[in-house]
Amino acid sequence: MGAKKLELALTLCEETLKISKEKLGPDHPLTLNFMNNLALFHSQNGKLDLAIPLAYFEAGKLDMAMPVSKETPKLQKAKLGPEHRSTLGSMATLGLLLLKMKNSAEAEPILRECLAGREKVMPDDFMTFNTQSQLGGALFGQQKFDEAEPLLLAGYEGMKQRQKSTTKNERTRLAEAAERLLQLYETLDKKEETAKWQEEIERLKQTASPSVEP
Repeated sequence: MGAKKLELALTLCEETLKISKEKLGPDHPLTLNFMNNLALFHSQNGKLDLAIPLAYFEAGKLDMAMPVSKETPKLQKAKLGPEHRSTLGSMATLGLLLLKMKNSAEAEPILRECLAGREKVMPDDFMTFNTQSQLGGALFGQQKFDEAEPLLLAGYEGMKQRQKSTTKNERTRLAEAAERLLQLYETLDKKEETAKWQEEIERLKQTASPSVEP
């Protein structure tokens, strides 16, 4: 996304959030969703990236992204409950941002709580297995390789089985999960597994359809 379009998107998100706070209140479910949307903003450039750009993150405004990402789940827990899908989605956003910032230790408990909630209310959902993979990534980032590996493998397999090929968001998440496994086996110097996941990542790139919108 171009810099001008990104700035416009940020401005629109901020104005929408401001109006929602004034008209609906700071803890209204829609306001809380707007807060999360401001933190999590998907790129629409059609690329099979291994990272999902966050609006503030991509703009280099990490100091603004983190307070919004941390505040939203707290407000949603109080208003909607800890197992509401919107609450769990905001927790996932926070966990993802922390992973992008290489803060694996702080991401781990958030992703564990998010995974437990998603396994309870949406056990067969693609995003539940995505959270499982992200938790594996948080453990990998702390060099807890034995704990990370089964989560990364199970997360990827669960996502792959539930992937809808026309959904760009899911293709991106699946590519992220494959990249985590590649990084794990490269770190462990397991050449056979490394080669396997290099091939899998290439397969994902070849089967992606950037022209198909989500």
